Amino acid sequence: MAPVGSYPPNPLGLYDMMGNGNEWVSDWYSDDYYKNSPEKNPQGPEKGDQKVIRGYLGSMFGLYNITRGKSKPDYKEPGDGFRCVEN
Repeated sequence: MAPVGSYPPNPLGLYDMMGNGNEWVSDWYSDDYYKNSPEKNPQGPEKGDQKVIRGYLGSMFGLYNITRGKSKPDYKEPGDGFRCVEN
């Protein structure tokens, strides 16, 4: 984990939204969900046995690749977490 303030702000002016771990999201995982999902605000399949984890892969050149993976809901890796959001 990096100290708070280690990364520049995103276009919305929010700091540390990238490069600080993986995030659980509420969507169930499906390999082919996005082939037929709604274009706006896809919610994921109605049920499943694994949840989506989103995060990043850093490189020694400072480049990031955004990742989308899956994990059992009761399994936790170091660096996994979640973000609170308010509309």
